[in-house]
Amino acid sequence: MGFAIALGLLPVTAYANAGTPLMWAGMIHLFIGNAIIGIAEGLLLGYFFKTKKGLSIAVMILANYVSAWLGILALMHLDGTADITLENVFTWHLVLVGAAYLFTVIIELPFIRVLFRKQATAWRKAIIASFVINTISYLALFGWYAAASPTTAMTDFEVVPAEAVTVRADLALYYIEPDGSSIIKQRMDGGNRETIKEVNATHRNDRVFAKANDAGGYDLHLYLEDEANQIILEDFAHVAPIEWRVAEGHSEEPSETHFNFGTVPRLDINPTWEFDTGFWAASGLTGENETTGESITFAMESPLAGWTIRNATSLGNGLVVFQCGKDQICLLDAETKQVALMVRGKGPIVVVPKSE
Repeated sequence: MGFAIALGLLPVTAYANAGTPLMWAGMIHLFIGNAIIGIAEGLLLGYFFKTKKGLSIAVMILANYVSAWLGILALMHLDGTADITLENVFTWHLVLVGAAYLFTVIIELPFIRVLFRKQATAWRKAIIASFVINTISYLALFGWYAAASPTTAMTDFEVVPAEAVTVRADLALYYIEPDGSSIIKQRMDGGNRETIKEVNATHRNDRVFAKANDAGGYDLHLYLEDEANQIILEDFAHVAPIEWRVAEGHSEEPSETHFNFGTVPRLDINPTWEFDTGFWAASGLTGENETTGESITFAMESPLAGWTIRNATSLGNGLVVFQCGKDQICLLDAETKQVALMVRGKGPIVVVPKSE
């Protein structure tokens, strides 16, 4: 059962989602829940399999703590190797829940075997007992973590190819390659992809941003966490998103990716939707139709994946582009509740570019 705790804690360590319901659910489970589950499982073993209740409780408390810490080590390795995206996150959840269940059954099996050591067919009884008590425990924990995990990105939205979402033809997407080696420009449908400039933007907070110039247009800049910002293109756009802190005079310089959340800047003059991004992964992206009052929430914080939403641009007609997690650049249609993984990259902006 402890492996499920490791699943709950993984987004906390990997994505710094401290302060969310899921984080507290995992922490309570790790430090208090293991003991409670051990007591419950020990009583179940005594009731169903007639083992000594006191010994069963002690053994199962130990078993749960051992499986918890082994699970954390296993998932730390998985977090560095698995490529979990919007397109495969549902499948990964199914696989990991099944794997967690089997992992726990196997890890706790030798502990349960101790309780049947003086009986005939001890291993057979221990295998049956491990499956029975962990099935009951996992059903309870599934509800515990489901209640603490906002997963509307997986449950409320249809994942579609980028070309399935109709976007204005006059828009261009600028972003940094995932490895930070270059800045890319492309059409919203992925066409006309070109390298604007080779750079060294390897920090997770690095991004591109637009800044108004004296000519009435916008210049393209590169935010670098560890160096001075660089100007990349002069007078490259007619219309470009300006971070709300800068637009409202709260700051002269834009924020790094980590703090680029809040009211989403809009390219359209008369928008029907207003979007906001929250600090936590649990807050995600929210949108409200100012005409109809309809609202949406796109969020992903589960025991397997915790994705903050950053660097968003509202395109009009309920469309918004944003960075999801580390390097997913997504296009969402609030009207149809469709979302697409456009490209892998970071620090994106969408602009109305000037002609060559």
